[in-house]
Amino acid sequence: MLTNEQAALITVLSDHIHGKATELNADVDRRELIALALSQKVAGIIYDQTHLPEFAELYSNTVYNYAQQKRAITEIEKAFRDASIPYLIVKGYKIGNFYPKPQLRQSGDVDILTHEDDRIRAAEAVEKIGFHYNYDASGKRTEYHEWAYYKGNLELELHKRLLYNDLTNDPAQIAYTDRVWEFAQSEDGISYRVPTEFQFIYMISHLLKHFLYAGVNIRMFLDIAVMMKNAEMDWDYIEKTLDEINLMKFAKRCFATVGHWFAVPCPMECDADDGFFDETAKRIFEKHEESPTRMNAKLNRMRNEKVSSKNVVAPVLAMIFPNYGKLVQKYPKLTKFGFFGRLLIPAMWIHRAIGSVFHRSTAAGIALSLEPVTLKKELQSREELLKKWGL
Repeated sequence: MLTNEQAALITVLSDHIHGKATELNADVDRRELIALALSQKVAGIIYDQTHLPEFAELYSNTVYNYAQQKRAITEIEKAFRDASIPYLIVKGYKIGNFYPKPQLRQSGDVDILTHEDDRIRAAEAVEKIGFHYNYDASGKRTEYHEWAYYKGNLELELHKRLLYNDLTNDPAQIAYTDRVWEFAQSEDGISYRVPTEFQFIYMISHLLKHFLYAGVNIRMFLDIAVMMKNAEMDWDYIEKTLDEINLMKFAKRCFATVGHWFAVPCPMECDADDGFFDETAKRIFEKHEESPTRMNAKLNRMRNEKVSSKNVVAPVLAMIFPNYGKLVQKYPKLTKFGFFGRLLIPAMWIHRAIGSVFHRSTAAGIALSLEPVTLKKELQSREELLKKWGL
């Protein structure tokens, strides 16, 4: 079951894309709603729908950041034109055009794709207009598939590929998005755009990557909802392509979910029970002490490596019953007793056991060793949900 605040958040977002007024129930905790809206990156929309004074500053920040980002994109586009560098703006900023009020779609960064051969020139072009890269100690760029540049509170990512990790995306999906320049269209040979259908399919592929690795928020599903509702698309082509790149099962779950939450009709046969939607919402809204990226990275590692009882128990036993070599490091005086020092090992174990009750680092070490046990339960729960999602 959703909490009052989670249900209210979904209702507000649904009302927003359908142009309906929203009235919040009195039992909605506003502080909790603010926390949810911030974590899900939809605070501006909440204020626009409810006019709650608690959201006024967050609304202003969202609109201001959008204006700042828009000015930066104009500046970047001019820099690329001046340097004759073909480019393609992808992901969030372009999706905002399908929202009722684009300035309210909170976007974390600007993503631009260039040809790999133009990547160095593109980097030099943005550096000339004030963006900086966090070079390593040797003054070199880290060789990721995207280079992150910063200017004030703006982040720009220069991409050479759209997808690249075959641990999170099927090779067929990567191969499809690698053909992006075949689909891209341009009137001047510099500024490119892709067909809406390609953008939509890529958005679902990108959501899949986040679903498996970096964590998701409800705004990603809202993106799908606004495109399904407001974009003119060839659904025959979309359905055929989703099937060809092994994305159909996941996509249908996405369509069913946005249909259930945001009342957007599913363009093809797709359904699920209410329990599925509640469980998905729980995973999106849940809080971890660690970031979703780190938590999902650990779970993905365990998914690939399969946690066994041996690699859970062995480190715990080694922590509680260290061998003679480890004990000597902590108790150097043991060496004075020669052979008889080894006879003192059980006494040292008892000494350590008593001390660990009061010694945080030892207790933390044992807890760390037990981490796979906790994660295994989390992994099992996550695996069950992934199967429901067709993954």
